[in-house]
Amino acid sequence: MYQTNLNTLLSSLSSNIDRNGFYNSSEGQGSDMVNGIALCRGDVELDICRRCVNDSTRGLSQLCPNNKQAIGWYDYCMLRYSNQSFLGTMDTRPAFYMWNTNNISDVVQFNQDLRNLLDGLRGRAGSGGSLRKFATGNTSFTTATDFGTIYGLVQCTPDLSEQLCSDCLIGAMQEIGSCCFGRRGGRVIYPSCNLRYELDDPFYNETTPEPPLSPPPASSGSNNTANTSYQSNLSDLLGSLTSAAATNTFYKNTSNGIYGLYLCRGDVPIDVCQNCVNTANQDIQNQCPSNQQAIIWYDECMLYYSNTNFFGMEQTYPWFFMWNLQNNTSSTGTDVDTLALMYALAAKAPHTEMMYGTDESAATNGSKGRPWVGAV
Repeated sequence: MYQTNLNTLLSSLSSNIDRNGFYNSSEGQGSDMVNGIALCRGDVELDICRRCVNDSTRGLSQLCPNNKQAIGWYDYCMLRYSNQSFLGTMDTRPAFYMWNTNNISDVVQFNQDLRNLLDGLRGRAGSGGSLRKFATGNTSFTTATDFGTIYGLVQCTPDLSEQLCSDCLIGAMQEIGSCCFGRRGGRVIYPSCNLRYELDDPFYNETTPEPPLSPPPASSGSNNTANTSYQSNLSDLLGSLTSAAATNTFYKNTSNGIYGLYLCRGDVPIDVCQNCVNTANQDIQNQCPSNQQAIIWYDECMLYYSNTNFFGMEQTYPWFFMWNLQNNTSSTGTDVDTLALMYALAAKAPHTEMMYGTDESAATNGSKGRPWVGAV
């Protein structure tokens, strides 16, 4: 019975999808119920959309003939079905990645320009309403040795709320650093949202005039346009963090929709922690006076605030790197020793009360008898 319901559902998707490029339906009851959606890229014409959905229907039926759930991604559409209800929920797995094999010259500047572009598109897509959550746009990329235009596209399934769409795209943006770092183009595709960017490749169709980019609900480096109420709430939040540092090495709090936390290094005394958080509080307000989201790192602490709830979320962007300028005489032994030490600490830290770990190990060569010391 489930297979009959699935066949009925799949046969209905392409004919029922409209110019908004989205259709969802269910067929059957109880354990035999099947739920499905079809989503077309927001810039494709209806006939191309329906043709893509037809092709994906046939493809999934052949590739997954006995599956209770399946998902298929194509350039112009995606199709998904399941015996579980997923409408209105954010799903980021399974995930699919693609990237341009060519590299860019200035990774730092490119990442900053790309982040600003995708942040703006994320805000527009999230506010797109229940019929379509889709946005495209471009921005210039200029350095001393390179120049061009970055083109971007983001999309959520329109059954998501504005907040869930934004959260989904934030997760996809954070994965760029893992899948596509330093590449001229990349794609991150989730069941509930997707993004794509390319340098000097206008890959999307500008079928309708795009409105100017609007600021997103939360973004790194976005301005709060002198919102005195926001500034007041931010000041209250940062003040509470500073006060808590007198007795706590970690603390999080909220103030009228602004979320913030600080974290001190697990081995520093409480007075050093407090001094570091005080300095971070002052510096983050001086260096980021109009930002709705900011983060600052020091040797002994870090401080982070945002107008999007990030508590309990894994975040890997933005990132910061530092290294010792001196080289080792033998890199092979060094790599093995260092990786072994850091893997051990990474496994150890989550099981400690402070989620912190330090250790040292003897170096096999290349360090003249000195031990390797690590912390996570």
